Amino acid sequence: MNKLLIIILTCLTITACNREETAQQGGARGFAGREEIVILADVVPRDLNEYIRLSGVLEGKTDISFNAEVSGRVVELFKRLGDSVSQGETIGRIDNEDLEIQVTQAEAAVLAAEAGFLTAEVVYQSNVELYNDGSISTIEYHNSLSAFKNAQATLQGARATLENRRRALLNSHFNSPVSGVIVDLPIRVGQTITVGQKIAGIVDLQTLVVRTGVGESAIRSISRGQTASITHRSSDDVFTGRVVGVGYKPLANVATFPIEIEINNRDRRLLPGLVVNIEILSYINRGVIYMLLSNVLREFDTTFVYVVDAQNTVHRRDVVLGKQINENVIIESGLSEGDRLVIEGHDRIRDGARVVVREF
Repeated sequence: MNKLLIIILTCLTITACNREETAQQGGARGFAGREEIVILADVVPRDLNEYIRLSGVLEGKTDISFNAEVSGRVVELFKRLGDSVSQGETIGRIDNEDLEIQVTQAEAAVLAAEAGFLTAEVVYQSNVELYNDGSISTIEYHNSLSAFKNAQATLQGARATLENRRRALLNSHFNSPVSGVIVDLPIRVGQTITVGQKIAGIVDLQTLVVRTGVGESAIRSISRGQTASITHRSSDDVFTGRVVGVGYKPLANVATFPIEIEINNRDRRLLPGLVVNIEILSYINRGVIYMLLSNVLREFDTTFVYVVDAQNTVHRRDVVLGKQINENVIIESGLSEGDRLVIEGHDRIRDGARVVVREF
């Protein structure tokens, strides 16, 4: 029984060894003999753009809080939330009957003051001649001069009061100081409002602004008039902006330099408050050979790539890397125009292997 067991174990061991040796030989032959499929791209010098990438929040170029300048009860509203409004257009008004009465009273006071002023002026001018002729005393002359100046002051005061009353009456109508869209309308008909209370928030949606900042390494590449590409995650569209302001001093307590970008938004596809991504072209590397950094292979301190010749044989090429720009890297040396570069499948090949080529 023990002898039979030993014979069986011996046979199994020999069989396993033979299988392992066969597998190793077959694997080696398969690697050497099988032609792997690779994807190639022709090496061609091209321009490689460098961008400054930023983010920021959209704002209306005009974004104001319109506050009441007089107190009173709201009796009419002519606009609703989301309505467009032109500069000078009336949004609503308060009860202004008392203000109209005050204007009428102030107008009457001005008329009375004008009459008093004219009388005092005639008397004064007459007394000037009489005083020069010695017909009246100095006291009489100065009294007429004083009366004239008092009448003049009364008239000026009456006119100022009238102007204030008229301004109050005008302010009883909520005339928009700017053009835009009403984004906040917190008042209601029947509500009593006080001086300084918010009437409406008005934003210009046709022109939006992003106020953001760049680091010290990028500020020298930013100038007024540059084009900026604007994107938002909710849309596949790319919007165009323009740099309209550049601050050449860092903001307080931060290391960023302020810049301002303006976007034409007449179709209103963007809204204030959206967080957007911004790209500004900063430099163009002309006619360089570059590739994805992921296609560069490394072995210790050496960087290399694989190219394929006309006979579809793989050759290793050591390369010297230059500037890295996002996911791309410029190849300073090691590749030439017309080389057929392996961009997929390089993990399954080696120098001298023959491959099946698929062009990119």
